[in-house]
Amino acid sequence: MEEDILLGKEFGRALTQKLAPAESEFYDELVDAYSRPASSKRDHALAFGGSGDGPVIAVVLANVGAIVIRELWRLAQPAIAQLAEEAVAGVKENLSVKLRAWIDERFRSKPPIALSDNQVTTVVDAAKTRAKELGCDDAVVAEIGETIKEAISSPT
Repeated sequence: MEEDILLGKEFGRALTQKLAPAESEFYDELVDAYSRPASSKRDHALAFGGSGDGPVIAVVLANVGAIVIRELWRLAQPAIAQLAEEAVAGVKENLSVKLRAWIDERFRSKPPIALSDNQVTTVVDAAKTRAKELGCDDAVVAEIGETIKEAISSPT
């Protein structure tokens, strides 16, 4: 959020340099003065870009800059989501290749995903629960669990 505010202010600064160059030298002071609580939000003595009764153009452009940045972020969301989906798909595809190779080696190499002890326990428990649901006796469930634990645990 702070970055959006800074980007909006910088966008406003660039607009001010193009549209009201006489105010650009005082841009920060004008925008900061507007942001401070005061009896008057206008500095008539420095209102280069408008009439003495109008707003200070730098302040207007700072606010416009914030709106532009907000809208750009809003419009970019679908593209960002698409990039994220593509990145996830690429990672998943790469991981699938590594998992397949690890499986083909019959788990002789280090697993392609490093799991914590708690994560290993979660996977093993889920597999054992499913084996039990499918009617395996306790000895088979235990053997399945131990084999999976050995396969997915990272060597110490």
